[in-house]
Amino acid sequence: MAVARRTGGAVLADGRTLLAPDPGGAVDLVLYAAHGLQPDDLLRAVRGLVAPAVLEPRTAAPGAPLRYGVVASTPYDGAVRVDVEHVDRVPRALGALEWRDYGPFAYRLRWLPPDPYELEVERPSALHVIARGRMRSLIARLALALRERATGELVDDGGFLVSPDEVRARLEPGATTAGAWV
Repeated sequence: MAVARRTGGAVLADGRTLLAPDPGGAVDLVLYAAHGLQPDDLLRAVRGLVAPAVLEPRTAAPGAPLRYGVVASTPYDGAVRVDVEHVDRVPRALGALEWRDYGPFAYRLRWLPPDPYELEVERPSALHVIARGRMRSLIARLALALRERATGELVDDGGFLVSPDEVRARLEPGATTAGAWV
């Protein structure tokens, strides 16, 4: 389904049923970065876009790298969650790049919709689609801001490498996917 969404194609589900995922359904991004921002720096970056952001420190086992996150709720569109962690595995899409281009820190930017069930349905409500469009743009802005500060490479929720230009295309009204159909 991720390939079909990325390319604007469809999948033959059971040999008879054609499923065409909405290219605009891709919202989440991950920044694999060379530099780990301090929790307060990340909080400031998120608050620059969504003021009521809060830091969520997470404890780790002794000797394990610290993991932390920031959650920013909006009145109508759900929340944005940014989880930061030191990783030892990266997606295959980064395999062709020099490791210094992306580094060991993962910034997972996710949309938490008001009704998570709507993520599972083939035809979500109009309110969900409107909220998704606004949050898709917000996450794109945040991903670009974090990339500028921490340097690194962006990967979409299907595991595909995404260029900054493709992410910028998500800022356009009516953008449906990572730049291919705008």
